[in-house]
Amino acid sequence: MKSVESNALNVSLDGGGGFLANLFGGNQTIAALTLTANGDKGFSCTMPNTLANLSPPDRSQATTTRSFQLEMGGGADLAALALAWGNVCGGGVMSINGQPMRMGRIDERVRKGDTEIWRIAVDDMLHPFHIHGCSFRILTQNGTEPAAHVQGWKDMVHVDEGWSEVLVKFEHDAPEDAPYMYHCHILEHEDCGMMGQFTVT
Repeated sequence: MKSVESNALNVSLDGGGGFLANLFGGNQTIAALTLTANGDKGFSCTMPNTLANLSPPDRSQATTTRSFQLEMGGGADLAALALAWGNVCGGGVMSINGQPMRMGRIDERVRKGDTEIWRIAVDDMLHPFHIHGCSFRILTQNGTEPAAHVQGWKDMVHVDEGWSEVLVKFEHDAPEDAPYMYHCHILEHEDCGMMGQFTVT
């Protein structure tokens, strides 16, 4: 008979204060992670002697180039608009191309099978930019050739200074009623409006 063993990682929330304590009511212990071993032999493998050797990305494959400016702040008019849409955090507003996220709006429409270059820039700090429904190759990161460790397939690019460019082929459907998103991968930033939606048809 196989033995079953479970281990839980518990997190204690101090009722005396702090964001998580207030969020979950305080004075609680919650299971953050539970691991269960069932006695089966796990996957075994060996590391390859060499990693995959990918050809350099070919920017000439792209039929369209789109640009995205990630912005931390906006004027009073933009803040009022974001507030009406529920995207204001701490009195501020965040946006992409001057527009905070709005659930009912499609920001970009992409043709299925097309390869595009997406250019991303920021206005003040590093933002990890993530695109749903695809993997891409980084052409330039912060205006320069990407380092060796980011030259493989990615779904996020760190953008700090200068333009970062990614070459992406859109192969998966995303209809009007179920679009994909692109956004800063800092949770607070996407929740505050630094996010957009796109279809692939």
